[in-house]
Amino acid sequence: MTSRGTFSDEPLSPAGRLFIDPKTDVVIHCIAISKNPIDLDVAKTALKSSVLVQHPRFCSLLVRDENGFEHWRRTELDIDRHFIVINNRLNKSGKFVGEHETQGFDDDEGNGDGDGEAAVNQYVADLSVSSPLSMDKPLWELHLLKAHKCVVFRIHHALGDGFSLMSMLMAGSGKVDVPAA
Repeated sequence: MTSRGTFSDEPLSPAGRLFIDPKTDVVIHCIAISKNPIDLDVAKTALKSSVLVQHPRFCSLLVRDENGFEHWRRTELDIDRHFIVINNRLNKSGKFVGEHETQGFDDDEGNGDGDGEAAVNQYVADLSVSSPLSMDKPLWELHLLKAHKCVVFRIHHALGDGFSLMSMLMAGSGKVDVPAA
């Protein structure tokens, strides 16, 4: 009998196979908005110690063996490859704007007309149709939209179902009333 990969490989589930099929390639997008500016170094440090990167699938590549069977293969995680930092502000059509072109955007107090939210939504809509996740790293990434004080989590659905992924996200999140958590 032919081996389906190395001993350490974990086979993809049937649902995972469905989610990676080119016709149904499913990436989950989750937007988290912060009241305060996002510090990249703090975000990376928090992620490095989070439950997310301790989970084997978030530290594994999706590989296909010589028979076409998919497996998760553990790899060294390079956290920097998973952060995409966007410093510039986006307009409501998802295009970058200069610093002098911020009229009409939500201000820091949230008194704007909603263009900031529209810009983030357009950015995510564009990602969902134009940017598949790279197969040469574990199938997730974080987009920091610094000017909008938000993070877009992109997680391939083959990593888990909605309940398990949301549970993991919530377990890795801090609490407003307990800053050290």
